[in-house]
Amino acid sequence: MKNFYILSLISVFTFFQLPNIKAQNYLISFAGTGESTSVSTVEVENLNSGATLVLNGGDILRLTSLTGITSARESCSSAIRIYPNPMVSQSTVCIFPPEEGNAIISLYDLTGKLIIQYSGFLKNSAEEFRISGLNSGIYVVHVLGNSYHFSEKLLCTSKKEGTPLIERISSLQKSGDDLIIPKSAGISPNIVDMPYQIGDPLKFKVTSGIYSTIRTDIPTKDKTLAFHFIQCTDGDDNNYPVVEIGSQFWMAENLKTTRYNDGTPIPLVTCTDEWRNLKTPWFCWYNNDETTNKTNYGALYNWFAANTSELCPTGWHVPTDEEWKTLEMFLGMTWESANASGFRGTDQGTQLKSTTGWECGGNGSNSSGFSGLPSGARWLDTGNFHNIGIFAGWWSSTEIFGDGALIRYLFYGCNAVNRMANYSSYMGKQNGFSIRCVKD
Repeated sequence: MKNFYILSLISVFTFFQLPNIKAQNYLISFAGTGESTSVSTVEVENLNSGATLVLNGGDILRLTSLTGITSARESCSSAIRIYPNPMVSQSTVCIFPPEEGNAIISLYDLTGKLIIQYSGFLKNSAEEFRISGLNSGIYVVHVLGNSYHFSEKLLCTSKKEGTPLIERISSLQKSGDDLIIPKSAGISPNIVDMPYQIGDPLKFKVTSGIYSTIRTDIPTKDKTLAFHFIQCTDGDDNNYPVVEIGSQFWMAENLKTTRYNDGTPIPLVTCTDEWRNLKTPWFCWYNNDETTNKTNYGALYNWFAANTSELCPTGWHVPTDEEWKTLEMFLGMTWESANASGFRGTDQGTQLKSTTGWECGGNGSNSSGFSGLPSGARWLDTGNFHNIGIFAGWWSSTEIFGDGALIRYLFYGCNAVNRMANYSSYMGKQNGFSIRCVKD
């Protein structure tokens, strides 16, 4: 009879086990440094799939990947992972039920003897249980739901006798060199699942009060992402998110202030003829429509406004041509390309463009987190507005040819970045372009 149970259980295991699981979970927690050490909210965007979610600052993001799962039985559409396996004192069983409902988790030894059993309701998401107290030996964990069942083998190498136990893990208490599990008054953090394919770039926008920092990352392990909070507040008391790109911190939105950082108003010009002849600082809204364009695109400024030391928030400045090059080379542009004129590089424009908002298939990957939107321009030769949806131009503070200054622009139909260094009307100081400030 004993041999019968052994053969039966081995047969069950062989029939239902999932030998080709290619699943990986990563746990991501969040911390703050700089102006604030607390995190209030986290916005996550998968830049490949477009999926988004919002977490509380103390939550833990669990990235769940189930690619490449095969089964010896078509009806078995879920998976089970056990880690560590072999186990010593305890092991975690991670179950991915194909549907929610009541289920039974059973642990058998190889004689067919039922060691311990758990019965309860499982959600249609990753569920985790801890197994502990096993003696040395080979076991089979079997999960039986309303319309599914699957099994996995577990090897225990413990030298101590214990009391077998299966318990639901309400929140994962996993530690590691790179993972910090926040604890507050003994309350375990909430774990939020997000589907993830290995290699997906994720954009994180983390907020703490008036501070907001953006960062992109491709997780390959459990980790804590630390975000450096820096104040970026303009003369109108607008607070801007910042993005860390290499060694630099950039504003992650276009400037939209109507005042210098000392509170002095910046002159607003709406008249076409007046704009064409200006050689003093002015600004405007695209199409003179503040209501429609301020929030998404910010304001347009002539170079005379960009060249003042008071336009950007205190502690920030309009980037030089060299600082633009530093950004571009961090994104992979060669030194030779960075110093050239016209469209240069490979996909740096794609990395800088936002994933939405560009017409005619011109959206980017935004893998840099820069989130460049096609804010258009106001041209000096006519004073008219052009190219919103297909063009974005940003001033540098670097003057050239007396009447011109170096700019960077992105175009909907090109993956590269244009550096206007040979004289053209694009470089004329009376043009109206966007501003991105960089940290001092």
